[in-house]
Amino acid sequence: MAFPFERGDTALLCTNDVIEARDEDRHGLPARGAGDRYGWQGPDSLLSQLRKDRIRHVGGHLRDDAATVAIELVSPCPDGV
Repeated sequence: MAFPFERGDTALLCTNDVIEARDEDRHGLPARGAGDRYGWQGPDSLLSQLRKDRIRHVGGHLRDDAATVAIELVSPCPDGV
């Protein structure tokens, strides 16, 4: 798959344990649109808010490890790649 990635865009990459975190009713964490829900304040804030959401969503006890990375393109590569 290929996606356009332009100046100002942010890619959120995470392991399945982030979006598969279940609440007491067994609903998964809605990660899609997270930047819009929190109000965009940059990748660090996005990761912090997503972690807080995950902890709240599962009732305060994380049972699985997870990895999340937010990558923001602040300027294009000099060679256009």
